[in-house]
Amino acid sequence: MYRQKFEFDYPMSNRGRPVQEVLRVRSLQMREALDKEIRGVVDSGADEDAYINSVIDRFGIKIPQFDFDADHIKKDEEYEDRRGSDVFGRSVTRKAWIVTFGFPYTGQIEFLRYIPRVGSDLSLPEFTFDSQYMYFTAWVWDQPEKDAQSIKTEKEKAMAFLQKRVADVTPELEQFNQALPGDVRGVFDAQKQKRLNDRNTLKQL
Repeated sequence: MYRQKFEFDYPMSNRGRPVQEVLRVRSLQMREALDKEIRGVVDSGADEDAYINSVIDRFGIKIPQFDFDADHIKKDEEYEDRRGSDVFGRSVTRKAWIVTFGFPYTGQIEFLRYIPRVGSDLSLPEFTFDSQYMYFTAWVWDQPEKDAQSIKTEKEKAMAFLQKRVADVTPELEQFNQALPGDVRGVFDAQKQKRLNDRNTLKQL
């Protein structure tokens, strides 16, 4: 399965996007969709409640969640030659033991990219992802007594980061979801009334 780098918006960057800004754009997209589709819905006599529910489903956000159950986390290991230093500080090629952890997730993890209202860490771990897992990689030098504790510590830091990110973003996403049904209904009613007025005006011409 294809993996790609998960790009967090960096808080000090001019391109850093707050969660609120992304949600504002999503709300505008909902309004644009209703504006385009209302004519067909009203003129065809379609089931309005079914249509409204479909819009809510389309623009509602599936809150991201991770499964950190030890039995569900994927673990893969490999060896790779890396540049390092010997005891005299000379540059040498050494074998590294690389462990990749895959944390299962559900929901729309793309919303974790953006900067929560409560702020963001300046130090962001590196992750990759596919459609089922978020991956984190740690490594140590290959030796008879591997520093397994170091890898475990890095894994726990990565898990704590993801848990905090989800906790920081979730209230804003939940607030958006809670307001969405009322927003969709309000926009729909206004657009429907406009469409009916336009049709009445047309009849009088």
